[in-house]
Amino acid sequence: MSTSERIYWSGDSGYGAHFKEIGEKLGPFDWAFVECGQFNKLWHAIHMFPEESVQAVIDARASRAGPIHWGAFTTCAS
Repeated sequence: MSTSERIYWSGDSGYGAHFKEIGEKLGPFDWAFVECGQFNKLWHAIHMFPEESVQAVIDARASRAGPIHWGAFTTCAS
């Protein structure tokens, strides 16, 4: 990675129009590090499902991506 590459870090976020806005205003990016892999619908407002993470990368106009803290939480059976 060169010192001139542009990086976007999503942090925790549910999927929404803000990714497209970020891509339009601040993109394109060389890398996007996007959280993914949280499969519990109760966390959907603050965590994305994998397919949403992919769309967020596309919306943010990043040419490469890396998943962050994927699979960190599991669903507990009662």
